Formats: sequence, structure tokens, C-alpha cells
Amino acid sequence: MSLREKITQSILQRHPIPTSLQNSHRPFYYKDYRNNLFCPMSSQTIAEYNRGDGSETKESTITKFGRTYTLPPKMGSIVSSSAMTFNLFGNDSVSILPEGILPQGTYTVEYEKQLLTRAYGNMPANVDAFLSDSVNRNALFFEMKNLEWLESPKALGKSYFMERYYFTPDRAAVPFPKDAFEMFSNWAHLLQDVSFRRYDASQMFKHTLAMYNYASFVTRSALEKVDPGRTMAGKYDWYILTNVVNEFPAAFIDDEDTRWEYQSALSEERYEAQLFIDTMHRCEIPAIFDNNCNAGIKIIYMSAKELAESLDIPVDHQEYLKRYYS
Repeated sequence: MSLREKITQSILQRHPIPTSLQNSHRPFYYKDYRNNLFCPMSSQTIAEYNRGDGSETKESTITKFGRTYTLPPKMGSIVSSSAMTFNLFGNDSVSILPEGILPQGTYTVEYEKQLLTRAYGNMPANVDAFLSDSVNRNALFFEMKNLEWLESPKALGKSYFMERYYFTPDRAAVPFPKDAFEMFSNWAHLLQDVSFRRYDASQMFKHTLAMYNYASFVTRSALEKVDPGRTMAGKYDWYILTNVVNEFPAAFIDDEDTRWEYQSALSEERYEAQLFIDTMHRCEIPAIFDNNCNAGIKIIYMSAKELAESLDIPVDHQEYLKRYYS
């Protein structure tokens, strides 16, 4: 049994699904994914989750060894990161309190926002949640991890080291433009040298590059040709990419060996998160945002508990969210 499966069992033991609501074939799932949510999703939110393959809210199928199996909606799982994301932010808008890690403000919420990382290809980056505050000019992008971080991350694809996959720059768009390919490929090589074993550096790299593509005046012309009307150039002063990780308390893991393994994994995740941020500063990614986007960039690691406590939400909502970290 994998570490992720062991921790899922611990979570189920700590927060059991009522028998009447439990999927009889998959004990970690609710029969109806809607019972795994704090409140009903709006039609707009459902549409945003369904613009991908729809498997978050609908059944899907998989074929193995000639047999086809039906899978329940992913949001029905007690360790679904998409359910956790929605349970944190809800529908429509959310307010962030002052004096926290994230900038204060009232933000509109969009789920599963698709942003292109490459000039061609059909694999955009899917941002789990995008929060926009047009008044204070802050754009927050969220990569959410429930227990996915307990598995080994994928390596960064070869295309991110090849100039032809980057958007053709408009060098007249800003004075003295910086070379995006040089900046991002240098960073990619640094990340490759570090050899991340736990932290999903590849996904965070892709999100950062996607943010740049949409924030940059230099890429605006090329981006408009393939994704018209979606540039963010000049719209925000700050682009903040936040990796939110659910840090289930180790104290609630009964087996001593599993608890030790989990604590080691969490320490590694936090350490590698800081390494990722440090490599960003070493290769001057902030400089290209400042120069080509006229905006700042931050990359943040925070726990689901820290995020929940930064939100201006009712007491009953805060109590509900404790299922993830208490």
C-alpha cells in the first residue's frame, strides 16, 4: 500500500463518511459528490469544472486489460483536491483578510482556468483556481494539492528547453525587452539540476510560464493569434502563484512507521518548495516580469489551514474546513 493510500485511510478514520452516504464499492468516496461539498455549486462553477473532460463532477470510464471500468466523479473523494478547492473558495467571490500572506481584497473566483504555456500544442496549463481583484490589481493563481504531493512528480517536458515552442516576441512592445526563452530555459536547467523528488516543480514552472505569456506585453501579439481576447497585459500589478498543500496532522496517524514516513515526506515537500522559489530568484524571473509585464511576481507555498484562516468566511464555513487539517 502506498503512503498516499495509508494517509487516505487515516483521514477516513478521522473523518468517516456516514454509511448512508458512502460509495459501497469505493469507501473513500461519497455516493453523490455533492455531499462532499460545503454548499451547492452554481451553474457557472459546474460549467468551469466541466470544460475539461468533466470527470470532476461526472462518472468516467477507464479500460485496463480489455475490461472497462466506471469511475465515480473525482469530487466524490474525501481527498479530492478539486473538492477542497471549491470548499475553500465557494462560488462567485471571496474576501481575503488583511495582514496575511496573500494580499487583502475581494476577489472573483474562476476554476480550472486554462492558460497556454507553449506557442502551439493542445496541452494548456489548468490553474485550479484563479482569483482576480481588479480594484487592487492583484491576480492570484492557485495550484492545489490534497494528497497528490505524496507521489513522485513528473519531469519537465523537452519542449520547455526548445525556443521554437515559445511565443514569438514583439521586441518593440517594451523598451529593452528581456528574452523569455533565455530566462525560462535557464530556470528549467536549474530545476533539472536540483532533481526534485517530492515537490511538483514541473507543474509550478508551467504555471509561471503561462502567467508570463498572458501578463507580458512582449507576447501579447503572438498570444492574440491563438487565444484572442485573453491577454492580461497591463491589467494587474502583481501575479501571485500559490501552491496550497493540505498538511494533514501527523498526530492523527496511528501507525508509527507511517507517521514517520509522512513527516519525512512533508519536511521534504516544504524544503523543496523553498528550493523552487530560490531558483526562481537565481535566474531572474522577477526581472522579466518587471521589465516585460510591468508587474511583479511572487511564488508562495502555504498550507490549506493557512489559506482557510486568511479567508473572510462565516464560522460554520471555517469549522467545515477543519476536516482537512484537524
